[in-house]
Amino acid sequence: MKISHNELFAHKHLFIVVVIVLICAFTAGMFFYAYKITRDQITANYRQTFEKKTWSGLEIFHASSQAAISDYFSKNLGVVSNVVNNKEFYTALEKHDMSFVEEILKRQLAINQSFNNFSILDKKGTFIFSTSTSEDAKKLVGQDFSSRNYFKEAVQKKHPVITTLFGAALGRDLVFFSAPIIGLEGDVDYVVNGTVVLSDLGVKVPVKNEFEEFGLILVNDTGDIIFRGNGDVGEAAGYSHPLAERLLSGEDDVLAELVDDQQKIVFAKGTNILIGKNSKIFIISSYDKGQFEKDIQLVQETVKHIYSQLGLRILFFGSISLLILIIIIKRHDTAAHHI
Repeated sequence: MKISHNELFAHKHLFIVVVIVLICAFTAGMFFYAYKITRDQITANYRQTFEKKTWSGLEIFHASSQAAISDYFSKNLGVVSNVVNNKEFYTALEKHDMSFVEEILKRQLAINQSFNNFSILDKKGTFIFSTSTSEDAKKLVGQDFSSRNYFKEAVQKKHPVITTLFGAALGRDLVFFSAPIIGLEGDVDYVVNGTVVLSDLGVKVPVKNEFEEFGLILVNDTGDIIFRGNGDVGEAAGYSHPLAERLLSGEDDVLAELVDDQQKIVFAKGTNILIGKNSKIFIISSYDKGQFEKDIQLVQETVKHIYSQLGLRILFFGSISLLILIIIIKRHDTAAHHI
């Protein structure tokens, strides 16, 4: 059976169309595969680089801030310790010579301006004195403060402690540097409290956070947050941090990816600092992983945009090439008809 020229051209055209479709499909598939591989590799490299940079930044931040924080807290705890070790101070308390007691404490306030107030509780936790002359402070005299952490911790441990109070009676959130006065029989006769307003702490601790994305949190040796560098002192005071448990168990330096007290996934570092002979402060800083995931999305969007632009260029030049191919085929067919 003889095949006509028209049928021969039709078969040839169909073959060419099939080949072109297969080439386009293969090219599109390889293009998408290359995009996916590139996106995943860039994401993985970026994630790895980010994690190394974050851990390194946390290490540097802790190394640069540790000495300043240690000196600040050690100095303040030392002030309260010196007061309670002053025999004349103890004698004046026993004799109820409150004028002499006030003189000593106000002298300390003048020398050590980190403190905004000193107060004294007796062995039962009864408020007996404050350097504050406000009416609110005067109303506290005679009230029972035996349930407060700063009293219970000082009595139980029998050494200077650092605690906090959220929603203080004076209407502010305070860090307490508390020290017991041990009587002749070995029992706690008084507890002296020196207080620092939490909102002032970030100003008075001479730490320059060169890594602004890292949040600074200070935790005492009972696991309670006593200071949060971002200023959310109301939310921070008295709350626990999940990394504190590991630090309290004896680990001096901890790096971990965890869910923090605000239910955020973070990269966190905790460092154990000895304050004085017995007290500890834990520095905890962290980086919100959610912020990193946003950066990852930006990277992925950038890769997608680049490949989209590249795909449009390929489509444009491919269309021109296809058009040129069609013109060549038509000219070839026209020439063949004339033969």
